[in-house]
Amino acid sequence: MSAPDWWFSLSGAFFAVALLGVFFGFVLLAVLTFAAIDGWIFLRGQRKKVSEAIDHVKSLAAKAENIGDDASVRAKGLLSQVDDAALKGMEVVEKAAPALAALGMVFGASRLARPRRRKSKKR
Repeated sequence: MSAPDWWFSLSGAFFAVALLGVFFGFVLLAVLTFAAIDGWIFLRGQRKKVSEAIDHVKSLAAKAENIGDDASVRAKGLLSQVDDAALKGMEVVEKAAPALAALGMVFGASRLARPRRRKSKKR
């Protein structure tokens, strides 16, 4: 008993389809391999750019730190000047304190010596 002709035709068609599938699989594998290699090369190039960006950020941070230090020094100098001015002002007030106290007592005594006016009720 021999196999029918349609069996040989169908088997040949499936073999051809399988062969084409394997061929396209190899082509797809080659394309994906080259894409992966290109991606790897691209990432290696990006590593250099990332390290350059990190170095740039570090230099900016160092500059900002220097600016902060300079501002701190200037602020301390300004605060010391304000403190000195306040100290001199307080020295003047301390020197004038007896006279100011005497004036306060005179004004207080004169206020007590004045007769008090009563407010008249308006009808």
